[in-house]
Amino acid sequence: MAEKIKAHYLGHRKRLKQKLIENPLSLNDYEVLELLTGYALPRRDTKPIAKNLLQQFGNFKNILLASKQEIVSIPSVGEGFYTFLLALREFLFRAEKQKFSQKEFIIQQPKQVFDLLKNKLMPLEKEEFWIILLNNKHNLIGVEKLSQGTVDSAPVYVREILTKILFKKAKAFILAHNHPSGDPNPSWEDKNFTQKIKAVCSNLELNFLDHIIIGKDTFYSFKEHGF
Repeated sequence: MAEKIKAHYLGHRKRLKQKLIENPLSLNDYEVLELLTGYALPRRDTKPIAKNLLQQFGNFKNILLASKQEIVSIPSVGEGFYTFLLALREFLFRAEKQKFSQKEFIIQQPKQVFDLLKNKLMPLEKEEFWIILLNNKHNLIGVEKLSQGTVDSAPVYVREILTKILFKKAKAFILAHNHPSGDPNPSWEDKNFTQKIKAVCSNLELNFLDHIIIGKDTFYSFKEHGF
């Protein structure tokens, strides 16, 4: 009986793959997710899992950006699929980073930083602080994590920021961190820290361009708010 069940979902998966090759637009959303889930859970019938994920989260983006707790709470999914999502997020982050690293690509708008980091920071359940390092033409030369903290704070020190800037020989930089609550509006600590960094950089003639807070599907830019 087990062999018949196995043959059933493997045969179905093979037909979906052929359908993908011949006419991707003919696939339903759950069938696309079913194929992807099959790579994370190759020995499972992923059709009901895919339908359940879409029912729970509503769309692909919400699944991609779901937290570990949200994913593993879905019956029959577990950590294997969450690990697959982590790999997919990392793939998308690096693809975006490579686009930004092209010499002709200039970082000018806060939305560009949000697009670069959203898949990395939005799903996190704890705060992380990142630094975007730029040359004098505002081309990207590095994106690095400075620290990881708790659900509402991430300690970062001026010396760590200066070390990254000097090591990479950056001429300008942008700071970014996430708010796991989803609300990107700055706390008093965020405002105080930003002013502190601004004052230090002014004395050292470093070009501190912006501090961006990433929330759920949105962001706050200190630059856009007159910092």
